[in-house]
Amino acid sequence: MTRLWKLAVVLCVLVASVGRVLSAQIDLTNGDRLTARVVRSDASGVTVTSAPMGDVTVPWAGITAITSDSALFVVTASHGTITGPVTTEGGDLVVATTQGAIRVPLASKPVLRSPAEQAAFEHAQHPGLLENIRGGVTFGLTVAQGNSETTNLSIGLTALRTTLHTRAAINFTSVYASDKGEPTANDWRAGLRYDRDFLARWFGFLAADYEHNELQLLDLRQVYTAGVGFHAITGDTTTLNLLAGFNYTKEVYSPAPTNNVTGATLGQDFLHKFAANTTLIEQFFLYPDLEDLGEYRAAFDLRFATKLKGWLGLQVTVSDRFTSTPPAGTKENDLIFTTGLNISFKH
Repeated sequence: MTRLWKLAVVLCVLVASVGRVLSAQIDLTNGDRLTARVVRSDASGVTVTSAPMGDVTVPWAGITAITSDSALFVVTASHGTITGPVTTEGGDLVVATTQGAIRVPLASKPVLRSPAEQAAFEHAQHPGLLENIRGGVTFGLTVAQGNSETTNLSIGLTALRTTLHTRAAINFTSVYASDKGEPTANDWRAGLRYDRDFLARWFGFLAADYEHNELQLLDLRQVYTAGVGFHAITGDTTTLNLLAGFNYTKEVYSPAPTNNVTGATLGQDFLHKFAANTTLIEQFFLYPDLEDLGEYRAAFDLRFATKLKGWLGLQVTVSDRFTSTPPAGTKENDLIFTTGLNISFKH
């Protein structure tokens, strides 16, 4: 009897705990009532979760009332973010805050968050220096021996850190090729860029780009740029940014010359997600020389990456550089095409 009594007490505690966790009720337009825990909401609907159903998003058009005994965070236009238990009266959500009840029209599709979602949202606004970083490393190698002796090595790195209003990116591409010990390609390119929003669609940016090209006799090209950009497309699957600014360029060729150039920067960058695991990233920049408009450089980069499984993927990269005044005996255009395995990472 004692064991049965203890078991009954445990069951009552579990039932009460489940009742507290699944404390929200959503009345639907068809007369049904859904009992689950509110996770979050956006313009498309309210996402709730329960053990039998998992996560389910209920469209706003199908909701007539929301009641939550546990506190929710509610984003309002006039009161900011408020918190408290929620009930529905007429067409309004009534949030029982510590300062009193505040009414929010249900038709306004307010943003709702559970305490856990709110904590994650607040942390995302001010992440640590080494948080919100994602990227990938690409590696490709070809070696032939026998009648031919060739080596082709390609290495790539991309890293991106984003917050609510900032974006920092690093990229690196390197290709080395040789035939019978003689280099047929020895080129590396690296870039850094930092963007910061100052209006809804406008941002400022700083960029630094570096390049070495042995066969073009280029020891090092340094390009430092400052300018403004415009978020032309800001969708979930597609983004397009337009950029303009001014740059300082220093080029050191071997044995000569050394060029110091002040120029303009005009460009764009584009991203499109074809599916959850496949992404295309493209950018193009034009650098006219302000002292001689007949001289200019252009830079084009394209990266196509698709995940094969988990952190392992396949990546194809195209990187093209054009200069209107190359050193004597060298070509205007240099194209790097690489393909290899991609190891993705995030932190």
